[in-house]
Amino acid sequence: MNQKKLRRLILAIAIGATGVFVGTNISTSNVAHGEMRDGPEPPSFKRGDQIALPILRDISATLRQIDGRLSRMEIVAQKMQIALARNSVTNAAQVDTPEAK
Repeated sequence: MNQKKLRRLILAIAIGATGVFVGTNISTSNVAHGEMRDGPEPPSFKRGDQIALPILRDISATLRQIDGRLSRMEIVAQKMQIALARNSVTNAAQVDTPEAK
């Protein structure tokens, strides 16, 4: 029993020493490996309106797209409400008939 404990202790010390040795010798780098892209060059010698107009046009185009999507969603919601109303009227009519009783 004593030899088993001694072997386990030696094995544990060996594994711990190996872990410490490997951990200290692994080189780590603090460098992120990513892709750098240059952005568009800032506009030079332009004043407020010359810079703001293209941005406002982009915003306007995006808002038009959102408006179109919302209107399509409203149409679909209205169609679903009409279909649900028809189904509830049909179900109510079926319950009121004497055959259902």
